[in-house]
Amino acid sequence: MALLMGVLFLGSIGLTQLLGVVAGPQETILSALARRLLGSGFLYLVIQFSTLLILAVAANTSFMDFPRVAAILARDGFLPRQLTGLGDRLVLRMESLVLSFAAGALIIWFQRETHALIPLFRHLGHFWLSRYPNLAWWCIGCGNAANPGCFKTAANGVGALATLTTLVVVIFSKFLEGAWITVFLIPLIVLGFRKVYTHYQQVRKQLSLKGLPPH
Repeated sequence: MALLMGVLFLGSIGLTQLLGVVAGPQETILSALARRLLGSGFLYLVIQFSTLLILAVAANTSFMDFPRVAAILARDGFLPRQLTGLGDRLVLRMESLVLSFAAGALIIWFQRETHALIPLFRHLGHFWLSRYPNLAWWCIGCGNAANPGCFKTAANGVGALATLTTLVVVIFSKFLEGAWITVFLIPLIVLGFRKVYTHYQQVRKQLSLKGLPPH
């Protein structure tokens, strides 16, 4: 899958540069490229419909994985305990409702300009909340005979450096176009995690002083 995505990405970039294809105000770069290569016939519609299905699956991924991630964070004390439980039907869980309201609030806040949300999706979802924790995890395992992770540490290190470079470039080049939200939102999220964790630690300490169980 990674090889296929790499070929598609590099091939699309190469074709757009070779043919001089640019995105229009109401058309994405992929649509413009497909129209240039295939015309506006049946194959062009296939490309557009396939892109729609891919985006639908990508949107559904958040609602499938966010409840699990939130439950892990809640179990470790960084989110409210009400988010700990998981059921068979994730769509009925509180985490899905929270994600739905948050997505709706962002759409209203940015006045339905989805392009302004791209920096938030790209940097918040992948660069900061995915790559660097993976790097830290494999750094712990590196050199441990029971869990050798030096190769994965190096691979994640290269990915972390590449994503950090992209993050800095995009923040400086598109700060006023929506990238500013990443600069402010990441510290707020971390601060919120710390506040919740501190609260539960204080409650645990008070219960232990009274001789009551922590849960």
